[in-house]
Amino acid sequence: FMALNEIDAAIPIYERAIHITHVNEGPSNLDQVPVIDALSRAYFFQGDLDTASDLQDTIFRLKQRRFDEESDGYIDALAQRARWYVALGNSAEAVQVYRRLERSISKKYGDDSPRLIAPLVSLANAAVRIEDFGEPAVNEGRRAMARAVRIARERAEEDTERFARTLVEQGDWLATLDRTRNSRLPYREAWKTLNSNAELHPVRDELFANPVPILSARFRTVHGL
Repeated sequence: FMALNEIDAAIPIYERAIHITHVNEGPSNLDQVPVIDALSRAYFFQGDLDTASDLQDTIFRLKQRRFDEESDGYIDALAQRARWYVALGNSAEAVQVYRRLERSISKKYGDDSPRLIAPLVSLANAAVRIEDFGEPAVNEGRRAMARAVRIARERAEEDTERFARTLVEQGDWLATLDRTRNSRLPYREAWKTLNSNAELHPVRDELFANPVPILSARFRTVHGL
């Protein structure tokens, strides 16, 4: 991470680099995207969230112009946009984008594609972080997490580690809702799955050797977090 004074110094450099790409490659070139992203993050760390978000909007528009909605480029653009909303703490918008991402991946790669697992887990986690979330958000999160686990389970033989990690994500999600009794089931299955394969013992130890703090929905509601 850069110090604030380094960020202040970097901003005009990033802006100059973007200007140069406009002159050399045109204002719609994708070579500028990493620099715009870096500039956006610099403003983010400065606390200028409006400018940072405007720059992220620019990135998304650039990719929208270049990629059609069934391309990997468009899928990557949606994923980046969803992650940005998560970083902002805008969970409601993040859920909407993750839904679009889910539809796009399903359309391109099929309803049971393992590419769906990560965004489905992220969707579930974002759903219960919506301010004043209620049963509809919980149900949306439950649907997404169940689909992620089902897809991972169907491919458990070819990727046992991914299956176990998805089970742990499900357990964490349930614990976030203060449903710790239910969370024991996926945790226990993940442990047994990893413990039965000596090659996966390092993953078992990574996931289970040390306590992991989980911020529950009840705690967040009471303390305004």
